[in-house]
Amino acid sequence: MSSRCVNADKTPEAFFVWLRDRFPEAGGFIDVSAPPEDSNIGPLDNADANGTIHGICGDTMEIWLKIENGVVTDARYATNGCFSSRACGAAATYLAKGERIIDALGISPRDVMNLLELIPGVDIHCSILAISTLYRAIAEYILKGNISVEMK
Repeated sequence: MSSRCVNADKTPEAFFVWLRDRFPEAGGFIDVSAPPEDSNIGPLDNADANGTIHGICGDTMEIWLKIENGVVTDARYATNGCFSSRACGAAATYLAKGERIIDALGISPRDVMNLLELIPGVDIHCSILAISTLYRAIAEYILKGNISVEMK
């Protein structure tokens, strides 16, 4: 499977290393009970944008963004959902961080699925939930008049 991400440095291998470095293994599973400060889990203090969506499967996802000069400088998520929802939320916020708003709007559910190709058991509807929530947060930010997004 070919991996196309918005930023070429954000490969499935790089994401897997990023994830492994932040969440140590505990008994064969990634321990997410106490996420480190540099993870992308949990509310973001003084967020510039926030979006929440209730998915078709009953999961809810929320994404917070910190935006400076039209660039997503930090992105975090929370979900009450399954492993797949958590993985997709992590991937969506990982992909968005460091991107210009207009480029973050180009991240697709397929980009999330490509990024997670090394992790089995991820459902596509969870990637749609994560990206839709990202779009909602960005839309909220733009519609408040915080930025003029140009296609250049």
